[in-house]
Amino acid sequence: MHGKVVIEKYNNIPLHATDPSEWVVVENTHESLIDKKTFEKAQERVKEISDAYFAKEFKKHPTNEKNLLKGKIICGDCGKGMRLAPRTTKSYVYYCGTFSDGVNPACSRHKIDQEDVNKAVFAQISNHMRCCIDALSVIRELNSRSSGLKKYDVYEKAITRQRRELEKVNRKFSELYGDYSEHLINESEYLTLKQQYLLKSEALKKEIDNLLISQNLYSKNYKIDEDWENLINKYLKCRKLNKELADAFVDKVQVFEGGRISVNLVYDDCLEELLQVKNKREGDLNE
Repeated sequence: MHGKVVIEKYNNIPLHATDPSEWVVVENTHESLIDKKTFEKAQERVKEISDAYFAKEFKKHPTNEKNLLKGKIICGDCGKGMRLAPRTTKSYVYYCGTFSDGVNPACSRHKIDQEDVNKAVFAQISNHMRCCIDALSVIRELNSRSSGLKKYDVYEKAITRQRRELEKVNRKFSELYGDYSEHLINESEYLTLKQQYLLKSEALKKEIDNLLISQNLYSKNYKIDEDWENLINKYLKCRKLNKELADAFVDKVQVFEGGRISVNLVYDDCLEELLQVKNKREGDLNE
């Protein structure tokens, strides 16, 4: 039998499986060592033993339980989900679902050991957590210096001034309707002043929020996203990938032909912002 796969490129289609109708089967080309009936019985018995063995082993450890990245790992070339399949009873491989389905034969028949993927993902998460911890340490140490304390105090005074101004505006706003009801101002004046106070109040609130954000850059206890920090503290001592860790950190994993792996984590944007803060604080020392 031949023609089950073709390797020549045609219309940019690389090595791919062919439809069974395209297979070329030539029987009785060689003298058989055993008769056909015995051969078929032997094949059936081999399959029975193999199926029973694998069924027993994978009943103990179903593929779904082994797939720590289910729903998160995709083929980087076609975007189809990567599937996990057993190589032996103790090892598994991810392979492209598109190629398997025969939907898009232009996607190559690539696969990768699950262990290699898990190690790459864990290394990315570990590096992410270490970078976060290191950046936080640097920022908080810099903020404990006298220059950082002075800057923090400058923002504190600015925040206090704006909060007092907000209190004045809110007090005037609360008194406004009383002035209108007592006919101290007319309706047109009331509506105009009401709009002015509302706009002023919103502007002051926004300014205070921005000052608080800037002040946090110089806090001795500089804060990051609480959920993110809690997850890092919880999983920092992990030594290998597990389902809980993958669910908490992994957004998407892409596997490309040739074995290249791209890992996107849920908090990648947060880490990028944190590193920008670290660079800014270090840059302040040179000003």
